[in-house]
Amino acid sequence: MDAERITRKLEGLDPRQRERARVLVDEVVECDREIARAEGKKALVLAELAEIAHAEGERSPAPNGIEDARRAMASEIAAATHTHPAAAKHVMEEAEGFVSDYPRMREALCDGRISARHARAVADAGGVLDHDARASLDDAAVPFAETSTPGDLKRIVKQQVAQLDAVSLHERHERERAKRFVTLTERDDGMSDLLFYMPTFEARAIYDRATQLAKVVKTDRRRARREAQGARGIGEVSAASESAARDRGDDVRTRSVRADSNSGARDYADAGGAKVDRADNERSIRAHTDAARATADHANGENADPDRDEAGGARSGRADGDDAREAVAQTSGRAQSADAASGPSLLNADSAVTATDLRTTDQLRVDILTDLILTSSPTAHELHASGSGSALAEVSATVQVTVPVEQIIDPSDGISWIDEGGLISPNTARGIAGRAAGWERLFYRPETGVIEHVDHYRPSSGQRRALIGRDVTCRFPGCTTPARRSDVDHTRDYARGGSTTLTNLAHLCESHHVMKHQSGWSVTQRAHGVMEWTSPTGRTYEDEPVSRVFFRQTAGSDDEDDPPWATRRAT
Repeated sequence: MDAERITRKLEGLDPRQRERARVLVDEVVECDREIARAEGKKALVLAELAEIAHAEGERSPAPNGIEDARRAMASEIAAATHTHPAAAKHVMEEAEGFVSDYPRMREALCDGRISARHARAVADAGGVLDHDARASLDDAAVPFAETSTPGDLKRIVKQQVAQLDAVSLHERHERERAKRFVTLTERDDGMSDLLFYMPTFEARAIYDRATQLAKVVKTDRRRARREAQGARGIGEVSAASESAARDRGDDVRTRSVRADSNSGARDYADAGGAKVDRADNERSIRAHTDAARATADHANGENADPDRDEAGGARSGRADGDDAREAVAQTSGRAQSADAASGPSLLNADSAVTATDLRTTDQLRVDILTDLILTSSPTAHELHASGSGSALAEVSATVQVTVPVEQIIDPSDGISWIDEGGLISPNTARGIAGRAAGWERLFYRPETGVIEHVDHYRPSSGQRRALIGRDVTCRFPGCTTPARRSDVDHTRDYARGGSTTLTNLAHLCESHHVMKHQSGWSVTQRAHGVMEWTSPTGRTYEDEPVSRVFFRQTAGSDDEDDPPWATRRAT
């Protein structure tokens, strides 16, 4: 963070506090550097101890002399540092490999430019590489290690390792996929860990689905709380109104609430038979309902009811009067006593559970995944009473997959990743690309990795309509297959840099689409959708869109000498 941004962050401090904070931050940075330098020195010392043990083992006549000498040295380190011998041996050998295989990383660590966590991220990722590939990783990783967090560096070096490894990612993935498993580890207090070792794509999709389901439940829960608070508000207003009526001397002994099952009208009658105007009553209830909802929103730290649109109406399309009548109907038979100061509840038992549910997103993920696994559907979940059941069933996982175009052609070439950088199987990536409703292609500079622009593989609905209107039929000369029964083809192949634009798209029927890609025919597209075909013998055939002739005004005479398809000519 530069000095200007730090100043903005600290502008609430007085000058002395600000200056003191700067000094303390500098001290934290220096402490980290000292720790890193100490870690580097420790790695050098441990590597030298491993070297001494190895040399001693080589001089031993025992068949396992080297291993025995290493174990003895690790035991001495463990005794001196109060650690387990196995842990001490692991740390010693880890330091030995790091010092030997990553000289540039070792130098950066000893200088305090990177931390031990950065060094460990590179060493762990490079474990699958041979000696020469590790040297390349050492050179490539240092610049990123000096400017990235350990987490970011871990994702970066995974991709670097995939590029450097002699064994393709596809082979390594298939090998690891064969090891997939589920383990159960019991913990304290009646808790357990259920661990899945599985392909990254499926794991991320499961996690995303559980998260989306949890969000739906939390939204449902907030709605239920607002409705409960709104119901209490209506009850309190009703009790207050009757109290005011007593103060005015009105007779409220026989007041009741009736629901007209045919028209939905509610009439309030007093002992004298006079009727309160229904519209006025509904306007009053609506106003108090809105006030109660606004109060609930404020209590929940929200500014507006998400279930109501900007104009204040219900999203369900019902009028406000209908909402008010429904509220009165649900309180029918419960508001006869003026002593019920707290007001009736609008919620049934299940809705009350929803309104009082305080589970966190993590807790909901666990509960919903349990429900999904044990019941094979989310419909058994207890929090569906207020209408979210169908929404839960419709939620699907959302993930972002980046697939290099060369991997679409050859699964052994290129590296695909998901979301923030997790590598996935090439076959999985190609399958996703094949089923995706649309692709987005990223153009970048290979020397910098900077993305220049993005385009789509599949034409948009608007492009498809425009192409049908322009092409009318298959664009091979003489073919009359309707465009609607033809494929939309990239004139210049998408995999070779062709763009998804009207100037590079045209309809080809199935047979001519195959012919274009698997024979000696070639085609280019010129301005205004004119296609120029070249045959295997070298002849060229120009095909102008039929629509251009249909839409073109004929000059000079009402008679057309040539039919529309006469513009398709050979040269």
